[in-house]
Amino acid sequence: EQANRHYRDALALFPATDKAGRGATLNNLSLTYFSLNNRKKCIESLNEALGIFREIQDRRSEALALANLGTAYVFLVNDPMKAIYVLQQAVTKLEILNDRDTEAGALDKMGVAWHNMGKPEMAGLSFQHALELFHAAGDAPGEAEVRKHMRALGEQQAQASFR
Repeated sequence: EQANRHYRDALALFPATDKAGRGATLNNLSLTYFSLNNRKKCIESLNEALGIFREIQDRRSEALALANLGTAYVFLVNDPMKAIYVLQQAVTKLEILNDRDTEAGALDKMGVAWHNMGKPEMAGLSFQHALELFHAAGDAPGEAEVRKHMRALGEQQAQASFR
C-alpha cells in the first residue's frame, strides 16, 4: 500500500510532457495494484501505460506492459483467452527485441493460461519453450518458476481426474 501511495504521488508530479516517465510510473503502479489484488485499477493502469508507450513508440516498454497485462489477465481476472491474446503480442514484440528472459516469462504465463483453458498440450508447448529460453539465458530461477507451474498444474490435473 505504501508503494502504491508513492507511485500515485509520483504520477501527480509528472509534467504532461514527460510521457515516458508517466508511462513507466503507471506500469509500476499497476504492479502495486496487482499485489493488492485490485483487478480494475491494475488493468486500467496498464492500459493507460500501454497507450502512452504506443503513442511515443517505445516498443520495449510496450512489450513489458503487454506482458504485465497478460499476467494480470491470467492471475487476477482469470480470462485465459484474453491473456493468451495479449501475451502472444508481448512474445512477438519481445522476440523482435531479443529480450529472451522476458519472453520466457511471458511464455510461462501463457502456459498457465492454456492450462486454464483446458489445453494441456498447448500449455506444455509454452512451458517447454519458456524452459528452453530460460536455460539458454542461464536463468536458473526462471527455469525453476516454470517447473513449479508445471508441477502445480500437473498435480491439479491429476487430482481432477480422480474425482
